[in-house]
Amino acid sequence: MEKDNNRLDLRRLWRSAWQCRWIYLGMIILCLGIGIWRAIVSMPKHTIVGDVLIGEIGYDDTNAAGGMAQMMKTFSVGGFGGAAVDNEMEIMKSHDVMVRTVRMLGLNRSYLGKKDNGKKAVLYQNSPVAVEAPTEYFDTLSVPFKINIELLGNGSAHIKATKGFFGTTIAEVDNARLPMMFDTPLGSLHIMPTEHFESSPYRDITVSVYGNDLRASLLYQDTKIDVKSKLADIIEIEYDCTNADLGMVTVDGIMGEYNSKRLERMHEAAIASIQYYDDRIAEAFKDLQKIEREVSDYQRANELMGIDSELGLLVGTAVGNKPAIMTANYNIAYHETILDILRTRLNDDVIIPQMESLNDPHIAAFNGAIQARRDLKRSATDDNTALQLLNQKIQDLRDIIIENSEKMIAKSKADVKHQQELTNVAQKRLDAYPDYQLEFMNLLRDKEYKNSLYQYLVSSRENSVLQLYSKTNLGFVYQPAYVYSSSGIFKRLLWPVAMLIFALFASSCIALFLMFISRKVKDPMDIAFMEIDANAVNYAGDREQINRLRTLITADTSRRLIYSADFAGNGIATKALTDSLLSIERSVEIISGLADNDTILTPSFNGRVKEALAATDYVIVDIPAPTRLFELEHIIDNNNANLLIALESGKIKRSTLKKYLSGQTAARVYTLIEK
Repeated sequence: MEKDNNRLDLRRLWRSAWQCRWIYLGMIILCLGIGIWRAIVSMPKHTIVGDVLIGEIGYDDTNAAGGMAQMMKTFSVGGFGGAAVDNEMEIMKSHDVMVRTVRMLGLNRSYLGKKDNGKKAVLYQNSPVAVEAPTEYFDTLSVPFKINIELLGNGSAHIKATKGFFGTTIAEVDNARLPMMFDTPLGSLHIMPTEHFESSPYRDITVSVYGNDLRASLLYQDTKIDVKSKLADIIEIEYDCTNADLGMVTVDGIMGEYNSKRLERMHEAAIASIQYYDDRIAEAFKDLQKIEREVSDYQRANELMGIDSELGLLVGTAVGNKPAIMTANYNIAYHETILDILRTRLNDDVIIPQMESLNDPHIAAFNGAIQARRDLKRSATDDNTALQLLNQKIQDLRDIIIENSEKMIAKSKADVKHQQELTNVAQKRLDAYPDYQLEFMNLLRDKEYKNSLYQYLVSSRENSVLQLYSKTNLGFVYQPAYVYSSSGIFKRLLWPVAMLIFALFASSCIALFLMFISRKVKDPMDIAFMEIDANAVNYAGDREQINRLRTLITADTSRRLIYSADFAGNGIATKALTDSLLSIERSVEIISGLADNDTILTPSFNGRVKEALAATDYVIVDIPAPTRLFELEHIIDNNNANLLIALESGKIKRSTLKKYLSGQTAARVYTLIEK
């Protein structure tokens, strides 16, 4: 037999559903009515959307302090980098921002108005009454409650405060004159009429009062805040609300409070930065003064007051003096040659060589006199007066030239000595200049660094001052709140559809549950799990069903022995089958009245059955104890016999029947279910 007696049979499910048809009808009527009622009275819902661009507008100090600021910003040493959108989104979703929004907009009180015709609406700035209390009251309120205000006219009202799921009354005042102080165990509130008190069509007002923390948590749950696009630094806020004006104000309020929080943070950071920069600027100024003093002292100690100009002068001295020394030495050699000529060759008419650079008139006169004497000697004697006068002139010129040459030699030697001394001093200083310059450049570099740091700190302080007084927001609200979508008639029709689906689902669950708890055999489908339903019939005295059973049994003529297990105990199955077989002229012998099942196991009974089979077409054996079929398992379950079981509908459990038929071959089991 099949082991699974809980598998889902659609026939049984359909039967269970049909039996629950009144439950289906009642659930459909009830749920459809609720859905239609909800569609009629439900308030339309609006989806409000607002967008914030992060970090697009703000003070940029990239170029304010020059290269030092750029370098420090590059390596994240100070300065403000790019906006982290995810971080800003978490700030916007923070509990503090939500609490700020609740406080600013008064969302800790919500007003629901009801007209005389029963239509409801969430009221915003048009409520006929207002509930007021100090801000501290809502900061400390931990238990939400409701205040129902029924306006009676003439400035009076019936006021009742309730709390909890079951609406427990905690305070009530009848015929109260407005305005008034309404005392409750949770504190006192001021209830006053508004400018809409007389004109408002809403005469029944329910005010839900929350603590700021609880209302902020509810606002967080109802608000969807996420990045609009992975490629843009945009945060989108989405909020569902039944009052479009209230929804837009709420979304704008969240964006505004986020910007206020970021502005406060920027101002706090600016104040801290100014204090830090003041200390660092004073310290940097002292360091800058110190290094400037060190540079000045070093220049003074090493005579480097004009290091760039002095270096050029020293190079010019060291290099430029060499031509002057060469010229002086040349002059010395030239004049020494003149002296040598004039002192060693006194009587020779030797011409003194002349230099164009030294255009000495005495030498020119001397050479002219020598030339004239040469010409005169060709025709004059030694005592010639003209010759004697010429010799005297030459002698005088010689003395002058010798004196001049000696002076020139002395002067040139002095010049050579002086130029050489200057060159040596310049060269010595040039040789020491690399060390001077290295130390001097280190000092200058330190001075330049400290000067840049000082400029950066001063510029950064100015930036912090600008941030302290700046009103520029980090989040640019480029798209203020607007109504993205509203629930129309089609969305309202979802209520009846949803409730209809719920009714069908709930009824089907009931039918399924009843099917599973129904363990009794009522129809052939109930024994399908044992795979014996194909050879089963429902019998209510109709001949058609018993003939169908007869047809099933007589299909195999080799099995003419029929064991009848009558669980109903009334013998109807055996009698009806016998009558049916006789109607088609089949002989039948019924063996009944046996003492117990053991009788069937005796050899004498076996011989009796064989004799009966030889004499008749079919032999029907009534089993004395059907509940102990297991005793006859090897006798009944053979190729020559069939097993007929008779059940009274709804009297025997499926599991019990399965236990009784354990070990039997399903193909040889025939079932008659008496209705």
